[in-house]
Amino acid sequence: MTTPRLKVSQRSRPSEELAADRRAASWRLRLGVAAVVMALGYLVPSAVGSVSTMTVLFNGIVLGLMALSVGFLLNTLGWVTFGAAAFSGGAAYIFGILCVSHGTAVLPSAISAVLVATVASLLIGLIFVRSKALVFTILTLALGQMVLQLVSLDSLSNTTGGSNGLVVNYHGSFLGLSSAALAKPGQFWYVAWTLVMLAVIAVIIISTSRLGRLLRGIRENEPRLQHSGYDTYWPKVLAFGFAGLLGAVAGVLQAMSIAFVSTDLLTFGASGTAIVAALIGGYRSPYGPVIGGVLLTYGENFFGSSGNLFLYTGIGIVVVLVAFPGGIADLAGMLWRLGVTRVRARPAGGR
Repeated sequence: MTTPRLKVSQRSRPSEELAADRRAASWRLRLGVAAVVMALGYLVPSAVGSVSTMTVLFNGIVLGLMALSVGFLLNTLGWVTFGAAAFSGGAAYIFGILCVSHGTAVLPSAISAVLVATVASLLIGLIFVRSKALVFTILTLALGQMVLQLVSLDSLSNTTGGSNGLVVNYHGSFLGLSSAALAKPGQFWYVAWTLVMLAVIAVIIISTSRLGRLLRGIRENEPRLQHSGYDTYWPKVLAFGFAGLLGAVAGVLQAMSIAFVSTDLLTFGASGTAIVAALIGGYRSPYGPVIGGVLLTYGENFFGSSGNLFLYTGIGIVVVLVAFPGGIADLAGMLWRLGVTRVRARPAGGR
């Protein structure tokens, strides 16, 4: 005599399994959306005919990538970093020095610059992540100023160019793109957009992984996790190193596009601009910092000819952040959820 099989309802399943299923479904949905956005981005150069508009969009996504590094730490650990320019600008200088002083080809120079900046961020993170949030912010600010002063030393001016900057002369090609092609945003867009979207996908994967949940737990209550037996030190180091990696890629992309590096890449204003872009776009969303980078770059370009750039840009930033504290991405998500709710609530066969 066979015993009948009992159907297990969804309510009777363990809560851990249900939570895992929801996370897997959310992960697949986010990756699917990222794939669609990535594919649509490749159509931008053919849809935009203006060179100036393409330049704004290109600079916007590069700034968005730097803002993504800031937003990642802000979202996962609640840390505000004022030293993002130290890694982006530092990687740009390493790239330029390798190309000019050592005659290294552009591709090995770019890879080496990113690797050196990432390793440096991991080593610095070994010290910085031991600090509290406020002390961490001050330490990153001091780091940015130290790197800026190092590059500006007169004794290194023959290598770094000092206050005059460094003109980068390319050797070889970068993924099939010549130096002339790298200077054209419409041609360099495909490489930059691919790297930006890969960074967004990496943020999505990390945020939905066990590491991401652990980082958010550290943000909420680190002592409780420590008492529960979790190691909270190395996850913070990895998060800081990953943020440095994103910033390094952004710095190298910017250096390659303009073939020039200067101390402007290392100033406090560069880090502050990345923070503002992350806040405008919405740092809680992996797309928010990129959206904020494009909007901020467009706003600066639009108001630049008025002679009151900082006044109008400041007013626009205040209006956006006061009206939409969660950023543009949060507003878009709220409108999307509202539309889905209305569609579901509409009666069948009704108008």
